Amino acid sequence: MFNRMGIRTKLVLVFLLVSILPICLVAAYSYYTANKLLQEETFATHNLFLHTASARLEEFFRGHEANAEVLATAAEVHQVLQEPKQAFLVDPLFASALKNFGYDVIFLTDPAGTVIHSTDRTIIGTNLSAREYLQGSLSGRMTWSELFYSDVIHRNTLVLSSPIVDRSRGALLGTLNLLLDQAAIDGIVQDGIEDLGRS
Repeated sequence: MFNRMGIRTKLVLVFLLVSILPICLVAAYSYYTANKLLQEETFATHNLFLHTASARLEEFFRGHEANAEVLATAAEVHQVLQEPKQAFLVDPLFASALKNFGYDVIFLTDPAGTVIHSTDRTIIGTNLSAREYLQGSLSGRMTWSELFYSDVIHRNTLVLSSPIVDRSRGALLGTLNLLLDQAAIDGIVQDGIEDLGRS
């Protein structure tokens, strides 16, 4: 069939094979390479965001744990746990913590898990000993709750529970509990997410 074609047709076919086919191959290779580089860059950007968000969350949790340790060693807190009628002594301390650190509620429990003082007065007298975070704290270790819906503030929350120990006797006096709204964590995780995808 190629022998029956005119010279003009043969030249056009040869031109197409020699010039257009390599251009198509180069274009396909360029597209594949560019696509692969874009995917790698996207994954790298997402990994960087993930590591940054993880570091910010780690800092967030450590900061609140440090706050809990400081509050749990305050003389006023120890006095209230030993003499619950003196609860008014911690009100200025708790008000300052609520304002400066963004807690929604701060409450104290006795060793049985009953709330003896709270910035939300409606939960005083409630026994929370069945809650896992409180069980961990009552066993002597600082414990974070899972994210859960709170009937107190009517939002998803986390609670950090810290044991309060009388250093002179080594006896557990109760627990200090810091309740945080999920929005605090959402803000950390979502900070910078709008920049993903921008070039």
